[in-house]
Amino acid sequence: MTTYREVKGYSVKSVTSDPSNIKEGQIWYNSTTKVIKVVPTITAWASGGDLNTGKINAGSTSSGPRDACLYFAGETGAGHQGTNESYDGSSWTELGDLNTARRNAAGFGTQTAAVCAGGLIPPANPQTQDLVEEWDGSSWTEVTDVPVAGIPEAGGAGTLTTGIIFGGDVSTGDARTDKTYEYDGTNWTAGGDLNTARRDPGAAGTQAATLAFGGMPGGSTAGTNVTEEYNGSTWTNGNNMSTSRGDAGSGGTQTNAIYAGGETNPPGAMNNTELYDGTNWSTAPTLATARHAGGTTSASGSTSAIYFGGHPPFLNNTEEFSAAATTRTVDVS
Repeated sequence: MTTYREVKGYSVKSVTSDPSNIKEGQIWYNSTTKVIKVVPTITAWASGGDLNTGKINAGSTSSGPRDACLYFAGETGAGHQGTNESYDGSSWTELGDLNTARRNAAGFGTQTAAVCAGGLIPPANPQTQDLVEEWDGSSWTEVTDVPVAGIPEAGGAGTLTTGIIFGGDVSTGDARTDKTYEYDGTNWTAGGDLNTARRDPGAAGTQAATLAFGGMPGGSTAGTNVTEEYNGSTWTNGNNMSTSRGDAGSGGTQTNAIYAGGETNPPGAMNNTELYDGTNWSTAPTLATARHAGGTTSASGSTSAIYFGGHPPFLNNTEEFSAAATTRTVDVS
C-alpha cells in the first residue's frame, strides 16, 4: 500500500509547535495542543476594483504581478479605443492613450514596459494594422511594425525585450494563421509555426518557453482544447484542456498557467477555470461572471491572476484569483 511519505515526500511528524514554513499537502501532529493539522490549497475568485471604462477585445500586459497590470486599446459602444488603464491591486487609473486606437491587438510586457502589437482599426469591416507601440510607464511610442498586416487576435507573452506573438487572423474572414513572431525590443523575427492555426489563443510564459492553448481554429466561435509548448524554435503538442474554448483570460508560465472564461458555440460566454502544471490541466473555481474578450495578467497562473472587462457587453468589473496553503485542524484530544 502507498504511504503518505511515498506520495508527498515527507512523513507525518509529531512537533511541540507548528512549523513556520508550511507546504501544500503537509500534515503534522501538534503534541502540545493535541491536534492534527493539514495544509490544503484554497483557491477562489474574489471581486476587485472596477475599470473606469468597460470594454472588450483590448490588450493587457502578460508579465509582472497581478496587482500591477495595464489594459489598453479595445472597443466600446462608441467604437475602437486607445484608452489605457493601470491597476494597483484595488483601483484602476486612467493613463496616456495609445497613438492609434485599435481593437484585438496582442499585448505583452509589464506595467512600466509594455507592447501593443497589431490589431484592427476603423473603419468598419476593419482593416488589419501592423503598427506597434511601446509603453514606458508614462507614454506610448510607435516602434518597428510587425512583419505582416497585423495578425489581429494573436496571443502575446513575454517582456518588452523578449516578447512573442502567435496565431491570429490573416483576414477579416475565418482564415487563421499558424505564424509566430519574436520581438527583441527593436526588431521582429519569424519563429516556428504552430501545429494548430488559431485565433484568440491563450498565452503564457516567456519567449523561449511559451504556452499556447485553446483558441478558435475555424468558424467564428468554434473552440479548441489543444495545448502547445514552444522552446524558442519549435512548437510541440502537450495534453489537452478539459474544455474547448477561445477568447479567454490566460497567463502564467509554461509550467504554471491559468485559462478562465472564454467562449465557444454552444454555449457562448463561459465561466470555467483550468490550471496547467506543465503536464496536465485541472479544473478550478469558476468566475462569478461568465465572460470572454477581457484582459488577464498573471505572473503565476495557479496562485495569482486577475480577469477584467470583457463581454457581454462592455463589462467593467474585475475578478482576482488566488490560491494559498491554509492549515486545517483535526481535534484528536
